[in-house]
Amino acid sequence: MPIDKEKVKQHFSKSADTYDQYAHLQRRIADELVEQVGHLSFAPEKILDIGCGTGYAVLKLAAKYPKAQVVGFDLAPGMVEKAAEKAGQKKLANLSFIAGDAEDLPFDDKSFDLVVSSSTYQWVNSLDKAFREVKRTLI
Repeated sequence: MPIDKEKVKQHFSKSADTYDQYAHLQRRIADELVEQVGHLSFAPEKILDIGCGTGYAVLKLAAKYPKAQVVGFDLAPGMVEKAAEKAGQKKLANLSFIAGDAEDLPFDDKSFDLVVSSSTYQWVNSLDKAFREVKRTLI
């Protein structure tokens, strides 16, 4: 049965203001992701975080790589708004946000040298399509 993305989008948008107080597991996963990215043998210049939620991991990546262009991407506009608000408070000028679907990324081919995601792909209808999109956007 396909996932109703409109319902997912509405639910996460509606819960954006309170999401962080319940996202303990998501933060642990994101902390591990950011730690693993720190072991890369290169400094990424263009980073995409698919399913950025309220911005926990993407803000850490933007701070860790201040010379990189970092994009937070999420299906739920409410989550994107909350993440952008946090980025503004931290004055992270290298960070931007876009709402959209992981199965149809609105980016040119070869746009990013690092794409990350955590706790996102359970919300797609086709993993093949979503991962083809990631492959397409990677340099």
